[in-house]
Amino acid sequence: MKSFKERIFESYQRYTAQPKQTDFYDGYYIGAQMYARFPELKKTDQKSFRKDINEFAQKAKTGDPYSKGFMAGVRQASLARKSGTLYPKPRK
Repeated sequence: MKSFKERIFESYQRYTAQPKQTDFYDGYYIGAQMYARFPELKKTDQKSFRKDINEFAQKAKTGDPYSKGFMAGVRQASLARKSGTLYPKPRK
């Protein structure tokens, strides 16, 4: 099974291989990478990141493609974390 970072990188390569690179896919990649690093952040940085997510969510509602991509990347990374494919599950 491929790691989360490998899957995100492959998705980014697939989308950037298109004739025209778009803001949506740039935002997607950045959002997924930032969310993947979230547990490593200090508490103050986590608070700042949550604030950034809220700002991107507001911009995404207005139709900004970079913000929409960012939110999609965050959502993808959170689903991967919840399913256990982002971080290894502890052994019993």
